[in-house]
Amino acid sequence: MKKRKILVTCALPYANSELHIAHARSTYIPGDIYVRYCRLKGHEIVFVSGTDEHGTPISIRAEEEGVTPIEVATKYYEQDVNDFKRLGISFDNFSRTSRKLHYENTQDVFLKLHEAGHIYEKDLSLPYCPNDKRFLPDRYVEGKCPYCGFDHARGDECDSCGRALHEGELLYPHCKLCGSPTIIEVSKHWYLKLSNFAEKLRTWLEEEDVLPVYGKEYLIGQYLEPGLEDICITRDLDWGVPVPLDDAEGKVIYVWFDAFLGYKTSTIEWAIEEAKDESKWKEFWLKDLAEEKDTELIHFIGKGIVYHHALFWPTELMGSGHRVPTKIPTYGYGNLEGRKMSKGRGWYVGLTEFLDNFDPDTLRYYWISYSNLLEDADFKWKEYQTKVNNELVSDLGNFIHRTLTFTNRFFDSVVQEINDLDEADNKFLEHLGELQKNIEKSIESFELRTGLTSIMDFMHKCNKYFNDKAPWKAIKEAPEKAKTTLGVCAKVVRALAIFMEPYLPFVAERLWKSLGFENSVHEQTWDAALEGFSAGHKIVDDPEPLFAKIDDKIIKAQEEKLKATLVEPSEPSEPTPLITFDDFKTLDMRVGKVVVAEHVEGTEKLIRMEVDLGAELGTRQIVSSLIGYYKPEELVNKQIIVLVNLKPAEIRGLKSNGMLLAAEDPQTGALGLLIVDRPLRPGSKIT
Repeated sequence: MKKRKILVTCALPYANSELHIAHARSTYIPGDIYVRYCRLKGHEIVFVSGTDEHGTPISIRAEEEGVTPIEVATKYYEQDVNDFKRLGISFDNFSRTSRKLHYENTQDVFLKLHEAGHIYEKDLSLPYCPNDKRFLPDRYVEGKCPYCGFDHARGDECDSCGRALHEGELLYPHCKLCGSPTIIEVSKHWYLKLSNFAEKLRTWLEEEDVLPVYGKEYLIGQYLEPGLEDICITRDLDWGVPVPLDDAEGKVIYVWFDAFLGYKTSTIEWAIEEAKDESKWKEFWLKDLAEEKDTELIHFIGKGIVYHHALFWPTELMGSGHRVPTKIPTYGYGNLEGRKMSKGRGWYVGLTEFLDNFDPDTLRYYWISYSNLLEDADFKWKEYQTKVNNELVSDLGNFIHRTLTFTNRFFDSVVQEINDLDEADNKFLEHLGELQKNIEKSIESFELRTGLTSIMDFMHKCNKYFNDKAPWKAIKEAPEKAKTTLGVCAKVVRALAIFMEPYLPFVAERLWKSLGFENSVHEQTWDAALEGFSAGHKIVDDPEPLFAKIDDKIIKAQEEKLKATLVEPSEPSEPTPLITFDDFKTLDMRVGKVVVAEHVEGTEKLIRMEVDLGAELGTRQIVSSLIGYYKPEELVNKQIIVLVNLKPAEIRGLKSNGMLLAAEDPQTGALGLLIVDRPLRPGSKIT
C-alpha cells in the first residue's frame, strides 16, 4: 500500500465565545475520525488548526467588556484547547492568528498578490460614525430590519428573521456602540480579483473532485455561472493584521483573508516545534514542492463556509504560488431540539458543560450516527439517552463485557486458542473481515457514518453468535467448543478496539487496556486489526463495563435547564397589522419595463435600473440588491411589478424611486421577481 503524505485542517473556531456541541459535528469530529484512521493506516499525516482571533465581533465584545481584543481571544483560545483535548480531537498543532508569525505570513501573501497584480484599490462609500470619528464595519452598525421590523438588526443580517441585509437596506442605521446616526463617507480599500480566476476555479472544481460530499453544484450555480465578483480584503479597524502598504494607515486585512492563512501558520509552527525541520511545511504548501513530494491538503469544514474555502481561498493560493486543496469535505449543521442553536437566545449546550457531565465518546457517537453528515442534524436529549442506553450499552457494551467476563470466569482471564472452527465460526469471522472493508470505504470516501453504523449492525451478529453458541452451557457439555467460541469472540473484540479507535478513541483505549495490552490502541496498525492474541495472553481481571446507562432524571434536568435559559426573540416594535381593502388600495403598483440595468460600481450586490412606467409616470431610476440572483443584462426588457408610491430613498448616493416586488424561497434563499405573464403597457395598474 502506498504511504500518503497528508495535511489535514479543521476550520478555525472564532475566539469571541465558547464552543457549543454543534460546532463539533460538522468539522472537528469528522476531521479527527479521518486523521485517526489515516494514522492507523500508516500514512504520514499532519493535523492542524487554531483560533481565528481578528474581526469585528471580537473588537465589539472587547469594547463592551472594557478589555482588549487579545484578552477576549486568549480566554477562548485556552478554553478551546482544553475542550478539544477532552473531546479527543488529536491536533498535532493548534495555533492562533494573533501571533507574530501569522502576521508576517499574512502580510507576505498579501504583498505577493499585490505585486502580481491580483489586488487593486477602490474607493467605497461606507457607514461612518461622526461621534466616534471612524468607519463602521457591518457589525458595528445597528438599525431596523426592513423585512420584520426588528429594532436591533445588524448591518449585514437580522438576528430576528434571519434575512441577509445588503448595502443601504438597514433602516435608521446608527453606531452600535455610541448610538449616533451614521453617515456615508468615502474610504479607500483593496480588492482581490476573484473574477480573474473564475475559469481556473471552475475547471478545478469540475475536474478534481475537490468537494466529495457537498458544494460543487451550489458554487457553480450560485457564484461561477452568474459571474464571480471581486472581494474587498481590507477593513477600517484597529484590531487585525495591518495592510503592509505605505498608503494604508488605519487599515487591516479582512479577517477571512488572514484566517485561511492560519492553516499555513499552524503548519509552520508544527514544522518548527514538532518535526524539528523549519522547511518541512513547504512540501505541504508551496505549489511546485507539493507536486514533487506528492502531498495532499484536506480541509474539513461546515457547509456555511464552502464559498470561502472553495472560491475565495483557492484564489488567494493560486495567485501567490501556493498549492490548492485536494479535498474539502463539507458537512451539515447541528441543531438543538428542533431549533437552531443560538447563544444569544440561550438555546445551546456549551461544549465545556457537556464534557463536564458526559462521556465525550457519546457525543462523537451521537453526531456521526444520527444522520448522513450532508444533512443538518438535531441533538435531542431523549434521543441521546436512547442511543447511549440501547446502542452503546446494550448492543456494543453488552457483547464486549460478556466476552471479557466469561473469559475471566471460565478460563482465569486467559484468552483461548481457536481450534476446529465450524461453519458458524467461519461465517462470523468472514463478517468481521467485511466490516473492516466497509469502514475503510466509508472513511476514505469522507461519508464516515456508514462505517460507524456498520460496526453497530455487526454488533447484532456478535450478540446473536454469542447467544447461539451459549458458552455458559457449552463449558459443561463441550468445553473445547466453549474455548473456541470465546477465543473467536476475544479476537473480534480485539479487532473492534482498533475499528472503533477513529470514532470512539477513549472507549477504544479503555477496551485495549481491558484486553491486557500495555501499549496504546492509538499505536496499532489498521492492517493488523484481524490478528489474534499470542498464546497464553491474559486480559485484566474483573473488567469494567465500557459505558454507563443515563438515568431519566439526568435527561429531564437537562431539558428543564434548556427551557429555563431560552430567551424568546423580542417582538418587532411595529408588528405588521392586518389591513383592510381600503388600505390595500393605497398601494399604487404598476407594470414597469426595465430599459437599462447596470452594476453599481463600488458595491457587491447593487444594480441600477431605469424602468419605463408609462406616459403618466415616465422613466424612474430604481436601485436594488439583485446581483447573485440576476445579471444586469438579464433584467433588460423584463416587465416587472413596481410599487410606485413609496417614498424615494438614497442608496449609495443614488436616488431610488420605487420598489420592485419579488419573492424569496425560505428554504433555498432563491429569489424571483414578480412579472406579468403576458405583455402589458408600461404603467398598467395592479388591481
